[in-house]
Amino acid sequence: MRAIGVLALSLVSSTALAENDVNPPGREIDAEPNFYISSGGISGTDHFKFGGVVIEVGRRVGRLRDTPLFIRGMAHGGNTRVEGNPGRGTYLEARGGVEGRNCTRTGLLCASVGLDVGIHRGQYDHVELDDNGRPIAKPAGEDMANTNLETFNSTVIAPRLTLDGGNRVRIRGVVERPYHISKAGNVGGLTGSLMLGLAF
Repeated sequence: MRAIGVLALSLVSSTALAENDVNPPGREIDAEPNFYISSGGISGTDHFKFGGVVIEVGRRVGRLRDTPLFIRGMAHGGNTRVEGNPGRGTYLEARGGVEGRNCTRTGLLCASVGLDVGIHRGQYDHVELDDNGRPIAKPAGEDMANTNLETFNSTVIAPRLTLDGGNRVRIRGVVERPYHISKAGNVGGLTGSLMLGLAF
């Protein structure tokens, strides 16, 4: 992950040297974004597989544009699933963190490497299957209390790599390697997201 991050930041730095002096509409030369907000789709794996909607915001620390450090926060939630089981579930996750950001001279292309810490709450309602893999129907009048509900609650630590490009409107792609610390057992995961956002 560290090697990928170094490579991405080096690529952005190299691209900056090749840019011309054209002033992009709506942005001054040397004006890197100081604030961003974005939203889009996210999917990945932890204890369950999941897919949902994500929103994130970030702001540069201090007022100096040459400061590469941003503080950030994000939340995402949606549905969980288990391979081979037709049940259903939901999850919610919230995190905060920091990232080091490097942009080309005009700010049209940026890369960042960061680390988030947060909490994760997930659950999945398993459907009982017979020997042929078909759902077993509950008898009429049976108590609806669900004994097949599995929960996964954790503290999550997530290294992340981001590439984003554009002017005021920007496209952001993120790859993360979250690690969940839970009473049910520690689990590593992989997450990807694609977002559309604004930068100022």
